Amino acid sequence: DAYMVLGGAPNVCSGAEGAEKVARFALAALDAVRNFRKEDGTTVYIRCGIASGPVVAGVVGRAMPRYCLFGDTVNFASRMESTSSRMQIQIPELTYFLLRNAPNHRFKMNMRKGADGLAGVQVKGKGRVATYWIH
Repeated sequence: DAYMVLGGAPNVCSGAEGAEKVARFALAALDAVRNFRKEDGTTVYIRCGIASGPVVAGVVGRAMPRYCLFGDTVNFASRMESTSSRMQIQIPELTYFLLRNAPNHRFKMNMRKGADGLAGVQVKGKGRVATYWIH
């Protein structure tokens, strides 16, 4: 299953503030899962992906209305999650630059390099994209 988190609505904030909110949430989620065990003792793993940019939001449906997000940023965040590694938070370059200017938190981040030594990952519809890990 997947969860989508938005940092910058309904109250508008700067890109750096929104990215910081989502990154801190992802770090807290990793911490929670790291200490969680199922009844049989097995471990649960998650992977996180974050992207920054504009989205369109609205309530969709009548019988069971849902608040939905649409746009390239949503698709890009999904690709960041699907190409991430377990217990890791992957971000693209724009989010990396926003987090370098986060107002309330200093993030430890490093560039992702593949086994081939190349930076980043292949992303459907975008080609090779430089990405970073948040620790």
